Amino acid sequence: MKRITFPLLLSAMLLILFWGRTSTVHAEPVLNHYFAQIPEKGSFSLSVQGAGSERVRFASMNTAIAKVSSTGIVTGVSKGNTYIMALVGSTHLVCRVRVGSFTLNRTALVMLNNRSLALQAMFSNIKSKVVWRSSAPDVVSVDVAGKITSKSPGIAVIRAYCMGTYRDCRIKVEQISLSRSSLSLSIGGQVILSVRGTSAQPVWSSSDPDIVSVTANGGVTARRDGTAILFAKVRGVTLRCYVTVKSTTWDRLLYQYRSDPKTKQLVFVRYTGGSSAIVELYTKKGSSWTKAFSCSGEVGQLGIGTAREGSAVTPQGVYNLTSGFGISPNPGTRMPYVRVNQYLYWCGDRQYYNRLIDIREYPHDCEGEHLIEYSQCYEYGMFFDYNKENIYGKGSAFFLHVKGNAGYTLGCVAVSRSDMIRLLLLCETGAKICIYPY
Repeated sequence: MKRITFPLLLSAMLLILFWGRTSTVHAEPVLNHYFAQIPEKGSFSLSVQGAGSERVRFASMNTAIAKVSSTGIVTGVSKGNTYIMALVGSTHLVCRVRVGSFTLNRTALVMLNNRSLALQAMFSNIKSKVVWRSSAPDVVSVDVAGKITSKSPGIAVIRAYCMGTYRDCRIKVEQISLSRSSLSLSIGGQVILSVRGTSAQPVWSSSDPDIVSVTANGGVTARRDGTAILFAKVRGVTLRCYVTVKSTTWDRLLYQYRSDPKTKQLVFVRYTGGSSAIVELYTKKGSSWTKAFSCSGEVGQLGIGTAREGSAVTPQGVYNLTSGFGISPNPGTRMPYVRVNQYLYWCGDRQYYNRLIDIREYPHDCEGEHLIEYSQCYEYGMFFDYNKENIYGKGSAFFLHVKGNAGYTLGCVAVSRSDMIRLLLLCETGAKICIYPY
């Protein structure tokens, strides 16, 4: 057994003495923060360590800048600097507090889909970090630096957290597009275009307004054949609609006479080949045309084209329907009506060429058509003013009348008796007859 030496015993006694003395010494109270920065409405917890059983009382030197609860929760009130005091017995502890503003550079935003931009947290009088969160990441995502990316149409709130408070930015994501990306119109055709997916008002324009024009409300009108691009500028994006205007003769005629106040009716003779045609009546109300009547018809034995005397060709072009006529009494026309009698001729002589004459007033041996002799075809009809210059040999006696039995005419246009009466009842003074290939 080893003997305990005096130096070892002395060391042990000193250690016991020191341990006993230090175990009875109390630690000084300290604050967990002696300086803090917080935004307005932000907060942090102030606590005293080493207070033991002592009661801790908190007080603010300026409650207009920062206030403190009895449990040490410090809340920023307004921008400025102040002190929060913690009283522990006779010990006064002080925390310096700086309160500043905390805002976002945007509080509301409308974005197009698949776009990115950066939100920024802006501080005044303080410096701090924020944590970013999105209420709908599938609509708008946000990274740790505040960069937002639109993912799909909808609404999301981006929230920036900072020391117990937060700031919001409400974001609406729009997927905008034109109601039509391309159009094929005939002359005079009208369409209204719209921008879908946004409430913003677009600015419209046309690459060639002479071909197709567009109003401030997206109203499109085709004006002549060709191609053009319509533009809609909205929210920094330019949308395009590609337009082709390709018109038929009939489209151009309807457009041509749309704004003519004297022309309210057009009789279309659409030549379909051989001696056949489709006869249609269009009536205008305002600037809009409506098809009021349609039937089958006949034209010259050799079709339509450039007519001359005896050619059996129906003259192609646009002519005025000047009056109704017929061997039978007037059925109730809305234009002048000539009742045919034994004295009326459509003259083919050079002196009175292509004119309706009463042989009693112009006595001569007339070589033209003695109208009353055509009892079936001229029971009802209409005159139109082909060769109104009365050029000899250019052709005469071209009418719209009742069909004969041949299945063709010698240059006139013919329809059935019932259809002829219907046209007489519908047509007014100023009506035109238009004869062209279908």
